[in-house]
Amino acid sequence: MSVIVCDDEWAWRESVVSVLSRRADVTVLGQADSAEEAIRLVGRLHPDVLLVDLEMPRMRGVELTRHVRDNHPGTYVLVFTVSRDPTDVVDALAAGASGYVVKQDTRDPALLSDVIRMAANGGAVLPGPGAAALIRDIARRDPPDPAAGYGLTRREREVLAVVAGGASNRDVAAQLTITEQSVKNHVRNILAKLHARNRTEAAAIAHRLGIAEDEGGRAT
Repeated sequence: MSVIVCDDEWAWRESVVSVLSRRADVTVLGQADSAEEAIRLVGRLHPDVLLVDLEMPRMRGVELTRHVRDNHPGTYVLVFTVSRDPTDVVDALAAGASGYVVKQDTRDPALLSDVIRMAANGGAVLPGPGAAALIRDIARRDPPDPAAGYGLTRREREVLAVVAGGASNRDVAAQLTITEQSVKNHVRNILAKLHARNRTEAAAIAHRLGIAEDEGGRAT
């Protein structure tokens, strides 16, 4: 099975790569210190698994996970992080991650290899001594917001909902009682956060995530 390791912390990344490189059943195709580099490598090398840290500059692991699963469905994503926060687990799984592994729980090279194999075979991974309690906590939570990983503000969601209905900047401004320049600024931020090339693509994402339906009624 093949894997790419993405972590902005050099020490962790090199340690994991070193460990996995000694495993006969794992082929490390590459390593990345940013989400952008990981996207480039996944697109070129098509690994079975992308092992990704949660907290990275510019694009977080959740956004990277969503991008890879949307654009490279043949690559599974395994989040590898220090956080045990149930919110992080929910966000990662909602973004399409095959599993969530806490770094402190995988000091055994064989265990790390095993969880990567599970992910590569399409399995769900949530190891560690606190897994049972974590699952119970998640089960008690409200369903995750599919748009949360994009970091849109409430106003940006309102603007996006109206834009998704085909409104011009002038119409959006009138409907939300803000200036056209504010609308332009919001749209620019929305496109950047959604990694959308234009308003049409942003509108498609809004409908897929249910933002237009959730916010549209309140924004009118």
